[in-house]
Amino acid sequence: DSIVFKTIEDTEAVQALQNGDVDVIEPSGPTGDTKAQIEGIGESVELLTGTGMTFTHVDLDQSENGVFKDLKVRQAFSKCIPRQDIVDKFVKPVDAEATVLNLREYQQSQPEYDEVLKAAPAASEFDEVDLEGAKSLMAEAGKTAPVDVRMLFSASSQVRADITALIKDSCDQAGFNIIASPDAEWTTKLDELGSWDAALFGWAGSGLVASGQSIYDSEGVQNYGKFKSEKVDELWDEIAATTDADKVLELKKELEEELAKQVYNVVLYTQADIVAHTSGMENVVYNPTQSGVTWNAYKWTKQA
Repeated sequence: DSIVFKTIEDTEAVQALQNGDVDVIEPSGPTGDTKAQIEGIGESVELLTGTGMTFTHVDLDQSENGVFKDLKVRQAFSKCIPRQDIVDKFVKPVDAEATVLNLREYQQSQPEYDEVLKAAPAASEFDEVDLEGAKSLMAEAGKTAPVDVRMLFSASSQVRADITALIKDSCDQAGFNIIASPDAEWTTKLDELGSWDAALFGWAGSGLVASGQSIYDSEGVQNYGKFKSEKVDELWDEIAATTDADKVLELKKELEEELAKQVYNVVLYTQADIVAHTSGMENVVYNPTQSGVTWNAYKWTKQA
């Protein structure tokens, strides 16, 4: 007859479920430890996992004075980031089928993902770490000394800190000097060009046709690194004015290829999600979209 929503810290959600304080949880940014804790409760709860639509990426300062203004430096950075290692350590413990993300407008949970990826070969160019290739590109860009890269991320996220450490271990061998820059107010810093060189955070994919325009358009308010591309702008203008789904798909294939060729940013992985509920709850179904677990709450039932 009623549903009560409770605001609980993600770190306390599993305990609340085990204590019977709540019947359903959907903790954000779950880890292998989260999954293990839920499994440890036993048969009194049920666990659901899946590939979501929130994806982690590294944005790059491409402004006039930005470290990543030069395409060759962006390409070198892409070549040294150990993306598969990051997926293996931080995503596969939750979702064993997790893979490296190579697109920006589509996530693996969407049926169009494989078709778009096949049509945008540049998107898979940096699948493997290539330190020698990265070094060559840095030399071509005239970078003879290590290039400092201040990596901005949330000070409250241990996962972001650990990912930054992995990137440093690899990219410091390719001509960069990664400087971890955790900040409690990191969201406000995104608008402060000059205070960071790379920013590690996540976007929540929506599946909506034009929701990403403000991220990639040259004048977009969420284009924090000041990426500029006339071709990308033209594609977005056409996408935003198109209601033909088949045409949108073809336009986004071009868009994905262009964003990859120009290295708008470095995409890492799609977050694996967890939903858990007491065994007495029925019809709780995982949903990867922004609607969240309550998308079908009108169908839920709870045994006394």
